Amino acid sequence: MIIIVQLLIFIWFIVHAIKHVGVLPSISDHFYHPRVSKAFKAAMWVIGSLFTIQGDTLLHYAGLFLIGVPIFGDFKSRWTQAYHYLSALGFFVLAGLAAGIWVAVSSFLIVAAGFLLSDKVNNSLYYAEILAIVIICIFVY
Repeated sequence: MIIIVQLLIFIWFIVHAIKHVGVLPSISDHFYHPRVSKAFKAAMWVIGSLFTIQGDTLLHYAGLFLIGVPIFGDFKSRWTQAYHYLSALGFFVLAGLAAGIWVAVSSFLIVAAGFLLSDKVNNSLYYAEILAIVIICIFVY
């Protein structure tokens, strides 16, 4: 039941964000757009919080990492940028491991490919992040 709520919140946020600001280079870039910044923070915090109450240790910590993504979204220093990237990586790896090693590896590779292709393919990281989050949510429960 919780997965349905998480997926609905995530889908609502993506649709809302695309409607108001369009597709951005990364999901985290919504932090900088006043029309969707609060929705981005709320969606990540609620989805992350729901991961923390699942009873699984890996999901609990994955949820905490996801909560950290919008906290460190403002790249005013190299440290906040590093914390942001570590939070995102921690979420993908731990939530993926909770679903199985192949989910962790595939979600990491999907996001890494999106990141590496972001200079050549518009919005590749954005779509890679969406795909990885959906894969994790489907296979984690």
